[in-house]
Amino acid sequence: MNVLALLVPALLAAQEGREIPRESTVFASSVSKDGVRTNYADASVFKLDDGTYRMVLNTFTTDARSGRVLRSHLASAVSKDGLRFEIEEDLGFEGVATPRVFRFPGGFRMYYPSHHRSKGSLHVTKISSAFSKDGRKFEEEGVRIEPAAEAKSVGGPAIYRLDDGTCRMLFDEDTEPRGRIPRGKIFGASSKDGLTWSRDEAPTVEQPAKGREPGHAMHPFVLRYEERYFLLYSVHGRTHRARSSDGLAFERLGPLGIAGADPDAIVLENGDVRIFYGDFKPERGGEIYSAVVPKAAWR
Repeated sequence: MNVLALLVPALLAAQEGREIPRESTVFASSVSKDGVRTNYADASVFKLDDGTYRMVLNTFTTDARSGRVLRSHLASAVSKDGLRFEIEEDLGFEGVATPRVFRFPGGFRMYYPSHHRSKGSLHVTKISSAFSKDGRKFEEEGVRIEPAAEAKSVGGPAIYRLDDGTCRMLFDEDTEPRGRIPRGKIFGASSKDGLTWSRDEAPTVEQPAKGREPGHAMHPFVLRYEERYFLLYSVHGRTHRARSSDGLAFERLGPLGIAGADPDAIVLENGDVRIFYGDFKPERGGEIYSAVVPKAAWR
């Protein structure tokens, strides 16, 4: 692989908001002989003590002809280099997507949207957590974040830590009742232990409407790069970026140049950033890709 051939165009694209070249297809959709398509989405990548990488992701099967979802759940994958991953096992967590794993003392805590029924059988999602000592076997702990109102849902949690040790969570919340055109905003919450959370009153990011597209921001991820915090989030199928010096107030920077959504990222040894992201097309299914953004774009 010619690394310079990827990094120079990627730097220019990131600076100008153009599309960043794809590095690889991490997980490709496939169709079995009996017409069942296996799809992949929502990567959460973290490093283990032995230097290997683990990914928790959503994998779902669909009928290749009709597109009907047959099953959706979480799986784990492992990699020695943070690029080539192999599926390890089915983690269960039926119907769950957009998980996020964060290291805590004694192991790893996964935050994810859990499904609930409220009064009148209205479907809502709340953010729950599960704990694992090895980053592989997770035991459910309970609900951590409730929607602001009964008719709304929260999801796409991102976890990071401030300089004073405070845990921060960013998550998306649809400001419209389920069934209407989504108008998601990204909200924040703080915690001392990762279990009990206090929600902010005001949203952290509000994406303005553009033409006929309503303002909509979802599935955040926060990357600590040197002294700054970078927020990556999804806007109508593309990845946008925001920047902060304190991890609390973020300045929107616009599109990063990733032609996909649901971003996650790791910092490589040379300072470049590898971004994992997904894309779904009815004719192709859901796949997970990677792209490398040079360190100069984060300084």
